[in-house]
Formats: sequence, structure tokens, C-alpha cells
Amino acid sequence: MGQRFTQISTENPIDFFFEGLYQAGFYWAFTGWAQVVAALLLMTQRFATLGGIIFFFTVSNIWVITISLHFSGIWVITSLMLLAVIMLLVWDYDKWKYIFYKEPYTLNGTPSNYPTSGKIWTVTGFIYLPGAWWVC
Repeated sequence: MGQRFTQISTENPIDFFFEGLYQAGFYWAFTGWAQVVAALLLMTQRFATLGGIIFFFTVSNIWVITISLHFSGIWVITSLMLLAVIMLLVWDYDKWKYIFYKEPYTLNGTPSNYPTSGKIWTVTGFIYLPGAWWVC
């Protein structure tokens, strides 16, 4: 919340990067808020695909940073996060594949391979949502 990520000197490239990121101001906050928005959207059924798309671009940016700065071990975590969101987007391919069609597409009916939203999932979402805001 407006504080530096690390207090280590800027002599090594990773700490220099974090200081530059902090000095960037808006980009520092934007990266954090994009992750929060993506997480909240991923906890819903209706907007999970949109959350996955937002998280894909956010985590791919972080993944490139960890690879390029040679973070020790962190690249494994960010690679697994990137792989997970790619698998989520592949799972939801039927929802967003129409973006790439050349001709206008009209949907005839609803896709049969998606379950309807049940009451249990709505209640579970309301239980998790306050916890998610508390973490922020």
C-alpha cells in the first residue's frame, strides 16, 4: 500500500527493478489491482473467463520479468501460474473462440456442455467474496 517492495540496495538487478517499478507509480498499482480484479472475477461463474483473460496478460507480464531478471526459483511458480491460466482459457475456448471468426457469428441456442448456475455456487461465492476483500 504505497510502500516499497524491498528495502535492499539497488546494486543487484532484481532490487534495481523493484525500485524502478516502485518509482513508476501507476504501473505498480495497476499490476496489483489487475491481479485483484482478475481474482475476484475468477471466483464467479459468469465472469471467470474474463478473469482468466485478464490474469493471463497480468501473469504473462510477471513471468517475462521473472525469466528476464533470472529470479531464483520464482520463475517456476510464475510458469505454473501461467500454465494454469492457459489451461483455464483452453477449457473455456468455446466461450471466446468467436473473436477469431472472420464472418459474423450468431449463436443458435445455448452451449450444452456448460452446467447451469446452481444455488450452491452462488452461496459459495458470497462466502468467499468477503474473505477475498479482507486479503486485499
